[in-house]
Amino acid sequence: MTKATSSRRRAVVTVVWALSAAAALGVGYWAGRSASTPPSVQTEAPLTTAVAAREGSLGQRLAYAVNAQWPTSTIPASGAGTITQLELAAGTTLEAGDTALTVDLRPVVVAEGTVPMFRDLAPGSAGADVDQLRRLLRSEGADVAAAGKYDAALEAAVRRWQGKLGIEQSGTVGAGDVVFLPRLPATVVPADEVTVGAKIAPGQALLAVPQAQPTLTLQVGPEHVPLVPVGAIVEVAIGDQRRVFEVQTVEPVPESTTVLATLSGRDGGPVCEGDDCADLVAPGGSNVLAGQVVVVPETTGTLLPDAAVHTQPDGSQAVTLEDGQVVVVNVLAASEGMVIVDEVEPGQRVLLEATRR
Repeated sequence: MTKATSSRRRAVVTVVWALSAAAALGVGYWAGRSASTPPSVQTEAPLTTAVAAREGSLGQRLAYAVNAQWPTSTIPASGAGTITQLELAAGTTLEAGDTALTVDLRPVVVAEGTVPMFRDLAPGSAGADVDQLRRLLRSEGADVAAAGKYDAALEAAVRRWQGKLGIEQSGTVGAGDVVFLPRLPATVVPADEVTVGAKIAPGQALLAVPQAQPTLTLQVGPEHVPLVPVGAIVEVAIGDQRRVFEVQTVEPVPESTTVLATLSGRDGGPVCEGDDCADLVAPGGSNVLAGQVVVVPETTGTLLPDAAVHTQPDGSQAVTLEDGQVVVVNVLAASEGMVIVDEVEPGQRVLLEATRR
């Protein structure tokens, strides 16, 4: 190999090495740029949609069965005989001096008193039952003292009273002639198995006196418990009418996830009065009524999707019109993703803010 040839080969090797080094540096430079340049991030662009407000109504109700019960307490008979007349099957409101039924064709009169008629009352008798008889006769117009022994004046008043009833004017009141009830007026029904022709004996249940008020309850499932608080309005269908009640108490049902809501009249008043009570349930009976819990009262006004309403830094609620104007509103009702608001007229276009991904 000549000296010239050897020099040319060294020159070629040097050029190749130089080119290789340059290429490596180029790759490193590109890789360095790739590593140091952050990847581009896709940003979320706000998507603004306008909707037209419209006139509409909102409301929410929950259908529930309302259980009506009217417990009674029984009044025993003080005399014996056969029932010959009875007109209390449907429940009748009786006042002091009214005839509840007849036994052996003899009227049995109701009077107010807590002491039962346990004996015949005759001249010389004394006690709380005599005073109760005096109050009965005074309510019938007799001029007798309010308390005292069974004296001649009371005997004369008894004779006159017996004459009005059309029975023998003996001046003595038999044990079976009067039934004392704890309070009057009261709705009274016959006790079980008390019918015309039935025989009764002392101590046998004769009349049933319902409690002052029926009870109305509904059992609420766990998913609806927050929607049925004390004070919630409940509408109950009674015939072709609807009566309005409110939840008075809410109590957990033992060994259950449900609660028992007890109803009252509006503002805590009675659920019924007088003969209206028998429309809910018969005395001594039970009934199931169709009810609706008013979660959101029916409200009419300007209707919008709830996404149109946003809360401002000061806590007020507002909507943004399509032209950018911000309008402070009051949400009058809300249900199932929609709201009724004021200060916006039907037809105005309101922005909804969503996000494009």
